Amino acid sequence: MNFRHPVAKHICAVFPMKDEVLLVFEHGRLLSNESGLLEGDTRQVRTIHLRPGTPLPENAIGLLLAEAVALRS
Repeated sequence: MNFRHPVAKHICAVFPMKDEVLLVFEHGRLLSNESGLLEGDTRQVRTIHLRPGTPLPENAIGLLLAEAVALRS
């Protein structure tokens, strides 16, 4: 499932997997990652791995989403 913003366009996507859910930020390399949640070393994309039984970092994800929109707007 892709998430788009009217101005910033494609922001992120959610990929449900067998043992986890991936939250993939299209331009994640440009995000601050102060939370340390973003993983990856590609030229552009960064991923958050969400696993069952692990608390959902709602505030940190909200900040990353806001930052992603702001960077692309």
